[in-house]
Amino acid sequence: MNWVDLMFLNIVSFGGAWSIIYALVYAPYYGGDPAVSLLLTAPGILCLLGVYYIFNTSMPRSGGDYVYTSRVLHPAIGFAANFIGYAIFLWFWIGDAASVFTSNGLYQTLSVYGSLTHASWTSSLYSIFGASANNFIIGAIALLIFAGIVIAGPRLYFRIQNVLMTIAVISLVVIIVLLLVALANPAAFQSHFNSYAISVGAKLTPNAYQNLTASGATNGTTDSPLNWQGDFLLIPLWFTVLFWVFVSSYLGGETKQVNSTAKRALFGSFLIIFVATLAILEIAYYALGYNFLIGAANVYYAGTGVLGAPPNLTLFAGILANNAPLVLFLGIGIISGFMLVAPQSMILMSRMLFAYSFDRVAPSWLSDVNPRFSTPVKAVIVALVGALVMLAFLSGLVGGVGSSFQSTALALYTWAGLAAIALTFTFVSISGILFPYTRKSLYEASCTVKRKIAGIPVITWLGMVSLVYCLATIIWYTYDQTFYLFACPAGGVTSCDYNYYLVAIVVLFFGAIAYYYGIRSYRISKGVPFNLAFSEIPPE
Repeated sequence: MNWVDLMFLNIVSFGGAWSIIYALVYAPYYGGDPAVSLLLTAPGILCLLGVYYIFNTSMPRSGGDYVYTSRVLHPAIGFAANFIGYAIFLWFWIGDAASVFTSNGLYQTLSVYGSLTHASWTSSLYSIFGASANNFIIGAIALLIFAGIVIAGPRLYFRIQNVLMTIAVISLVVIIVLLLVALANPAAFQSHFNSYAISVGAKLTPNAYQNLTASGATNGTTDSPLNWQGDFLLIPLWFTVLFWVFVSSYLGGETKQVNSTAKRALFGSFLIIFVATLAILEIAYYALGYNFLIGAANVYYAGTGVLGAPPNLTLFAGILANNAPLVLFLGIGIISGFMLVAPQSMILMSRMLFAYSFDRVAPSWLSDVNPRFSTPVKAVIVALVGALVMLAFLSGLVGGVGSSFQSTALALYTWAGLAAIALTFTFVSISGILFPYTRKSLYEASCTVKRKIAGIPVITWLGMVSLVYCLATIIWYTYDQTFYLFACPAGGVTSCDYNYYLVAIVVLFFGAIAYYYGIRSYRISKGVPFNLAFSEIPPE
């Protein structure tokens, strides 16, 4: 893979605009200013990426942080932190991508397109995509196609990825331009939104925009940059939104000229999504109206659904465009970002399963490479099956959530983010801190950045800073009441399934450690020199 392939691979984790779409809904509830809070968040993400970069270039192997943590800290921690913290939730990402490209892409695009053109076919498709069973069927068909693409070979995927991500990035640029136009002429967006509300029968007369703005004003927060409480409360949110650009490290063994490629891929992708997030959210707060964003979320997630589709960036971008062909183009761009998450995550999971299998932590057949396609077909099928199970819950086909699967997806999305920070990134940060000391010979032999500041290695400094951000985010997700009440609007904190998710992270983590020791005993009993694998970098 070259740096363009891997940079776009990292941007795919961002979903084209996926994270902004979610964040624009619930970030305003905290107050503060996006630009200020994003700038405060950037050092933590850059330090975490720095740790990944040094490890990626020092141990360029498939499996990413599983390899790093298992070699620096302990194999049991490396396996448990990676599998429970990230790999297991790739099943969620794959299933969610197959669900939300309709529910957070086609759904809004068709809603706006239909309001502009009055085409009857849009309402029919709109109803089809909104049904749980149909959402599952369409998503399952998409997953089968994506699995076929991944099995056919990485080069095919990367050709498709680079084309679709180019469209997605262009769409983001167009959205920024539309927001700037709205900032200069806010009355135009208000007029377009009122027309849309009337066309979908929103019953917010006489002025839908003013009614929603008045509703949002009762929230009691402010978007002022000087609202430091809000600014700091947003840091964990942005840390969760933007840290996904590390994923190219999982393909370290397939990277051309890893030192220069990893640097461009990791930090180039972060620059693109950071600038896009800052520009879109900062302008959207003031162009669309801070209180309006809160009011729109209030009225939709209260269960009335009067806006016809979830009030996120996809919907607002279409209303801003106010032009049917442009609405379709923006929808295609955003959907492109959604859809690519599924095959990308299948590739990542197959590399993790390969690394587990290579170390004999998992069955050896998971590292089989098909002689015809030169791809790990069995590992891809494992990723597909788990994703279909997740899709059944996310679409509402299983679990009794019906058409309100959005709240389930939000809770699972946050659970996955919390697990990744609490386990994967926390232990990667600790590994970075300890690498020069606990594995001194490996550090001296393989580390590509041995510079010291005040007598302390650079990777140790980077690990300490990223660890602070990780711990702060864990505390925020565990105790923050605003999030609880937003993610669990029906029953509040006490009846929210999210409480069970928090317990599940701990139980699964220690369960994975127990599994490691069980498989270790089994391998040793069969005469396999199991411990020797973790004393060196995998030869691959």
